[in-house]
Amino acid sequence: MFATDEKYVSFYEGFIKKTRPDARILYCKTASAANQILLREWVDWIIVDLTTETEHGMDTSGLDFLNGIRRIRGYFLVPVVFVCDLSDENGHFKRDLHCYEVFQKPLNQKSFQDKVGPMLLHADERNLMKDICALHYIKDRNKALHVMKEDEIIWFELHSHNGHIVTMDGVYDVPVEALRENKELLQSDQFIQANRSDYVHRRQIRTIEPTKLKLKTGDKEIPLTGIGWNKIKSLLKDTNRRKNKKGKTSG
Repeated sequence: MFATDEKYVSFYEGFIKKTRPDARILYCKTASAANQILLREWVDWIIVDLTTETEHGMDTSGLDFLNGIRRIRGYFLVPVVFVCDLSDENGHFKRDLHCYEVFQKPLNQKSFQDKVGPMLLHADERNLMKDICALHYIKDRNKALHVMKEDEIIWFELHSHNGHIVTMDGVYDVPVEALRENKELLQSDQFIQANRSDYVHRRQIRTIEPTKLKLKTGDKEIPLTGIGWNKIKSLLKDTNRRKNKKGKTSG
């Protein structure tokens, strides 16, 4: 919870604890402190309470923080509830900053409880964290940003000039430079580098043959070279090692 105005802090805390007694509240008063919390903690949902009009003039640090939340790894889809002294008649905060709910001061506490309560009540921390950890943010050639779950990516390829990501929803044309710079995707242990250009999600492989991988989706076949064979052998060794260790433990 980031609040430059302390007027409603006790209300927020009481409402959260009443709705979710197991919730842990992290409260800060400055944008820099809020950023540090997001970088070192997993936060499941965020309240931002701002008063922009101060005795020293307009304070936009809170708005800058709000605008930057979606750029932090793992926070593209985390719900943000925004309470502010500014009007949002044009829907800017919801549309462009992806706020879950926006409330203008003075705060209607009943409306806040009715709208935010169900989201807070049904938020499942473990499932949300699992989804966050499996997300990749990819810009296509038109610079449109796509949020892709790792388990929904079937395979992707990096050729000399073109890159493609094939998901359950379709094919995305992505600059090859953007894919090469996405270390989290390239180094994920969920993908097998079948050859110099192609990476296949291990759960999407139906059969392994000496020169190719057959995928579960359609009739697609991916060429398999020494790079892929070495990776597969390594995975098989790890799997057998875990099985043997489990068998000894059980015995």
